[in-house]
Amino acid sequence: MRGKQFSKSVFDDKGALIEWYFDVAKTIGMENGIPFEEDLYLDLVIMPDGETIVLDEDELLSAREEGLISQEDVDSAYSTLHELTSKYACCLPELIKLTDHLTERFHR
Repeated sequence: MRGKQFSKSVFDDKGALIEWYFDVAKTIGMENGIPFEEDLYLDLVIMPDGETIVLDEDELLSAREEGLISQEDVDSAYSTLHELTSKYACCLPELIKLTDHLTERFHR
């Protein structure tokens, strides 16, 4: 992927999965022990049934119009979005398996 992504699994208070949330970013890192993200505004939500929802596309395009990000950043955001969709939305069993594994490790 050209861009980066920060993802999280969202659960309800009973532990049932609500959604996977992917935040598309230009850069993710750590500086002086503090995590940071250079957001590219575009977000992807994948529901447990495989439905995908693209969020904040208007913010991405507004940021480009305002000169806050470049056209290359916009292209990278869309490229990352398409890669995330291809990699995860069409392969839910793999995403569920990964989520279950990480959740199990977290609760140890």
